[in-house]
Amino acid sequence: MNTTSPAFVADTRIARQQHTLADGRELIYFDDPDTALAPERAPDLRELEPRPATARMRQDPLTGEWVSIAAARQNRVFLPPAHLDPLAPSTPENPSEVPSNYDVVVFENKSPSFGPLLTDADAPDGLADLASIGLGRSRTSVGRCEVVCFSPEHEGSFASLSVTRARTVIEAWAERTHALSQLPGVEQVFPFENRGEEIGVTLRHPHGQIYSYPYVTPRTQRLVESLDSYGPTLFADILASEQAGDRVILSGEHWTAFVPFAARWPIEVHMLPHRQLPDFAATTLAERDELAVLYRRLLRGIDALYPTPTPYIAAWHQAPVNVRRDDIRLMLQVTSPRRAEGKLKYLAGSEAAMGAWIGDVLPEQQAATIRDAVLRAAAADDAADSTNAGLTADTGVASDTGVATNTGVASDTGVASDAGVASDAGVAADSRPATTVLNATVLADFESRFNHRPAGIWSAPGRVNLIGEHTDYNEGFVFPFAIDRRTVVALGLREDRIIRVASSFAAEAIEISLDELIPENLAGWSAYPLGVAWALGRFGADLGTVPGFEAFIDSDVPIGAGLSSSAAIESAVAVALNDVWGLGLDRSTLAQVGRLAENRAVGAPTGIMDQSASLLGKADGGVFLDCRSLESDVIPLGFDAARLDVLIIDTRVSHAHATGGYASRRASCEAGAAALGVSALRELGLDDLPRAAELLDDETFRRVRHIVTENQRVLDTVQTLREHGPTRIAELLDASHVSMRDDFEISIPELDLAVETARGAGALGARMTGGGFGGAAIALTPRDLVPDVEAAVAAAFAERGFRAPVMFVVHAADGARREQ
Repeated sequence: MNTTSPAFVADTRIARQQHTLADGRELIYFDDPDTALAPERAPDLRELEPRPATARMRQDPLTGEWVSIAAARQNRVFLPPAHLDPLAPSTPENPSEVPSNYDVVVFENKSPSFGPLLTDADAPDGLADLASIGLGRSRTSVGRCEVVCFSPEHEGSFASLSVTRARTVIEAWAERTHALSQLPGVEQVFPFENRGEEIGVTLRHPHGQIYSYPYVTPRTQRLVESLDSYGPTLFADILASEQAGDRVILSGEHWTAFVPFAARWPIEVHMLPHRQLPDFAATTLAERDELAVLYRRLLRGIDALYPTPTPYIAAWHQAPVNVRRDDIRLMLQVTSPRRAEGKLKYLAGSEAAMGAWIGDVLPEQQAATIRDAVLRAAAADDAADSTNAGLTADTGVASDTGVATNTGVASDTGVASDAGVASDAGVAADSRPATTVLNATVLADFESRFNHRPAGIWSAPGRVNLIGEHTDYNEGFVFPFAIDRRTVVALGLREDRIIRVASSFAAEAIEISLDELIPENLAGWSAYPLGVAWALGRFGADLGTVPGFEAFIDSDVPIGAGLSSSAAIESAVAVALNDVWGLGLDRSTLAQVGRLAENRAVGAPTGIMDQSASLLGKADGGVFLDCRSLESDVIPLGFDAARLDVLIIDTRVSHAHATGGYASRRASCEAGAAALGVSALRELGLDDLPRAAELLDDETFRRVRHIVTENQRVLDTVQTLREHGPTRIAELLDASHVSMRDDFEISIPELDLAVETARGAGALGARMTGGGFGGAAIALTPRDLVPDVEAAVAAAFAERGFRAPVMFVVHAADGARREQ
């Protein structure tokens, strides 16, 4: 079925000027809305050589595909020096058809693959024209090939354009798609951009092209066959499936970008509009506005994958002019052959000759890598925009897009995140956003949301528990360390008693009066920061006299991964309010505040380990904490000296402490302690286990045995580190996992697979970490074996049909602090 496309709506902010060159070719200026150019232009007025004869095309009798024979292209320019760039503004030394001043200019290619003449066009027959195959069949290769110069600068790419300039280019694509579709003989219009000599680009100047074909292309014919087989909802169903899955890179109100299910290339991203659009000409102004931001950010992220710019082909697939316009949807396909810095994927015989593709990278892992690169590039871009605008770090920067993420949260990056936090996409510690970047973005978001500057910025890290699981609420010993992933809060005081909190992982700000601040009135994510404010009242803050406040929270600590994202929020807010309310509480007391908030306001029966690690942590040190006396000592870990890394394997199976098995495990421990006549299981030693086995039922005994043996493993780990260093603690980590799996029964198949595979691939020791029932495992791994372990785990998860894990290295870091 085919219906009339909606009328093209031009953006009147973007001025156009059309000229005809001496050889009959069209040249069209597109001016930025804020252009500094004068209205008068100086197009090329030279006498030009006659245009080449219209090319011919021949049909392959084996496949039915058409091949355009354009011999005039043999003599086109190849990698010219900058001063002879044929796409640069014309100069006396380098005269060309390109004008001397422009923002964006479009002109007909003087060495076209199709055309140049359209006067002898064959009648447009649509797909039926290609149905028959005849030996020796040929046609006039009518059509049109246009060049789109993005900028007068010799170097750069679409990614280096301003958002304004990117929007002008997109307007040119839309207007030219509309105009070219009206030409006789044109069956399909194709805007595209190539970048990089590695894929055959012969001109470095930032530019793209628009081809107008006299037939429906082979790729589109295959797509039509898929539509005939599946039905007209194919694109809509693909989009819905991707939006619900693991491979989304960017998402806004109108567009979603994702790594496709069957990605062929080492880097491949598709982008679809959220409604049926056959081509650029059918887009609204709002859709073009958002696309300028998202497409630019996507390309900037792809460029950030490696130290040097990424070669790519960006193809905008559009519906044919005359058929299937109700079914075929406008779609971007960005591909790159780069598989590593300095390494390319070349098509092997099977791929080049037979079209049988072999993918080199698991699409889910590819998506995680690209997501993280897009986030880094976007955050760095925002920080640079702040500097370029003459703003200091204290002022922040305003959000430039308002693009919504998958969670529905307003965000200036549009970067998708399953958990609603930036780093859920991360795969490597070195590729996470730096805290300084988080500082800049949280400043911007605070100022945008609350219309004033915050009093300051504070941060607190997540934590990894090296060993000592579920021993904290049994008044035992734990040995966590703070990690180099942090939660950042910008906070400012109000003149009334209202509290307003907002975050990057929730759609709306939460507002409450200090007079109503009780646990029963708190729910959802805001119970963490608001619970801290309430709990401070139990530790000396006079909630009847302190002023209200506003806070914006952002984080790169993955949620639900067992890395204590909740304690990071509590600790960051605690140190912030301790400062602005002038409370003077020490870090040990603030840890108790965080625990009380989580126990009472959130309803999670956790111990004090997480908050203690987040508040007391030191670089390259673990926090050895006695959870009864709250005495602590920082023990050097020595991982760097031993060239060991702690690899996090986030199974992406989320847990929730406020519900489920965590509370039942705590209840079992309390019941066991009562039956054995002790106030807490911390009072038992290994020698007490035979008596416990006689008095307790099997399940309760196994819960008790885990706590008793885990306490001993913590003590042994600390002693081993002090006496022998980190390479000797591996067996203790392994034993801890076995105990949690078999006695405490808090592991899951994904965690067990991660631990077993990591150990088999070279990790010295591995265990699940956190409260259990999901989350992450840790693997103490020789630094040079980390890639091998990552690859083995990814392959094992794929083979079992599990969701692709997210893996990254963490380092021991300092605890909570004021950033600004």
